[in-house]
Amino acid sequence: MSDNRQSLSDLAKLTSTVADSSIVESDVKSAAQIQQLMTSLGADRRPESLRYGALLNQAERIRLRLFIIKRLEIRMREQHNAAISQLISRFIDISGDILFSLSLSLSSLESLEAARRDCDSLRSLIRQLRLLLPMMREGMPAASLKDLLFHAEAIAGQFRAAIDIADATTPAGEVDFEKRESRKPRSLRLRSQWSLLRANLSLQSTACRHAIRLAACTAVAEIVIHEITITRSYWLPMTVAIVLKPDFTATFTRGILRVFGTLSGLALATAFYYFFHPGPVVQVLFAGIFTFLLRYIGPANYGIFVIGISGIIVVLVSFTGLPPEQVAEARAVLHAGADKVSVN
Repeated sequence: MSDNRQSLSDLAKLTSTVADSSIVESDVKSAAQIQQLMTSLGADRRPESLRYGALLNQAERIRLRLFIIKRLEIRMREQHNAAISQLISRFIDISGDILFSLSLSLSSLESLEAARRDCDSLRSLIRQLRLLLPMMREGMPAASLKDLLFHAEAIAGQFRAAIDIADATTPAGEVDFEKRESRKPRSLRLRSQWSLLRANLSLQSTACRHAIRLAACTAVAEIVIHEITITRSYWLPMTVAIVLKPDFTATFTRGILRVFGTLSGLALATAFYYFFHPGPVVQVLFAGIFTFLLRYIGPANYGIFVIGISGIIVVLVSFTGLPPEQVAEARAVLHAGADKVSVN
């Protein structure tokens, strides 16, 4: 947990640089760090991890809002609205101060009183900006200010939520949490495994519906592979389990990317064997290229990830003496079938 806490502290400090000229660089670094943190938190459902996950969620929202507000400040400056531009610049500077206070609190348990005062300053700036709205002429300037006020109100609320969550991660905040939990019935406490299990044993639970759907689709896939004769038929239920997600959008998107990535990877690998007839050394080199693609670009795009995986599988299986085209055909058919079972 201490590593996650320090990583969140570093993320808050990095996001606080959004007012600098290095906005694009800090935005890219923040996005990469957020992805790394999401991976490290994984499926940990302990209250401490849930707090860090909530903080991470707020950090991502704040980062995007600040990026938009910075763009609006540039637009206002280009429209020669100096007064509004100065207020926005001040808003961004105070936002940076709040993020820096959050960073100090997470890294060294500093008090968040300064951050709370800065939140009050943000509210004051929002009121000043709202007073300027009636004086704006209709058209682009008024629309830009309305857009700005919307994002400013949202980010002020996100800061308040982030401060409350960060405060709860301190030793004093955890003690207060334990006191509040001890006053609840045992079945309603967050640490009660029975209450979590009972809450999920219902069709109202997304997790329960997903478990039933996953079991049904996997069973259908198992029945299908026992009725067909195709090499490595276990790829069908395996792919169903990988592709199927709790919501339809994620399942559909992941399924499309997996089919696209599989077919592209198989096409590349098959073309490689067809045109070059490589020996063992060249095959190892080709597997290395797919591995590089998988590790370097794969985390950013699931389709690219599957291209790399498919290419590596064809190369590795071909070492056993099985013709590459036979592997490619079986994988293409089974992955397309798994996608159809999952989406339907």
